[in-house]
Amino acid sequence: GSEMCKETDVALVMLDEALPVDAFPPLPLSSPGSGPYTLIAFDRSAPDQPRHAVLCRRLARPPGLLALDCPVVSGNSGAPLLEHDGDGWRVVAVIVASSRGLPVRSWAVEPPEPLRLRIAAQDQERKK
Repeated sequence: GSEMCKETDVALVMLDEALPVDAFPPLPLSSPGSGPYTLIAFDRSAPDQPRHAVLCRRLARPPGLLALDCPVVSGNSGAPLLEHDGDGWRVVAVIVASSRGLPVRSWAVEPPEPLRLRIAAQDQERKK
């Protein structure tokens, strides 16, 4: 259940070198809408092959968390939860845990405000 995960179960990894933006354009971060969401992740059994896209629906939204109906497997932690709007794809949360219960099958964390601000500052710095 949600007692196993917290809204602080997310981190930012900084690369030593920037990836070429034209080859890997970053997706914007935003607050989750009503969904549905898409999960494209890797798992430990085939770490070099992304799984097929999985459709996720939100079942509940405790503070900073999303309770989802989509299953996750070992190695999916850290995968972005994506939502598509009229302008394209955006990252709305990060997968952090599976749930053995039903109907909730997985949990995602919304990036907290300090992390959002740090990413926005990095984006501004990169654009200079």
